[in-house]
Amino acid sequence: MAVTGGASGAVFGLMGAAFVGMRLRGINPMQTGLGLTLLLNLVLTVSVSGISIGGHLGGLAGGALCALFLFSPAHRPMPQWVGYAVPVGVGLSAFLVAYSLV
Repeated sequence: MAVTGGASGAVFGLMGAAFVGMRLRGINPMQTGLGLTLLLNLVLTVSVSGISIGGHLGGLAGGALCALFLFSPAHRPMPQWVGYAVPVGVGLSAFLVAYSLV
């Protein structure tokens, strides 16, 4: 196992957040450019050697999790602090996991 770093995990996080945000607003992401882009990037992630699968999938999952709380629908209101605490918690957890691998 090796520690990796790069911006691609963050890009996957943004795509995950956008995907969830679209779904919560009733937009089908697979009918937009995002769906195909995400699908192609996932295929490349698992098929090309030397790419951090964990970094990409972790970024995707982290972004999607954050979006669930940041973009909560009006019929399911949450306290304002939750919108700040969840992304900070996800970021802190990612840092601690990465630091423990060093």
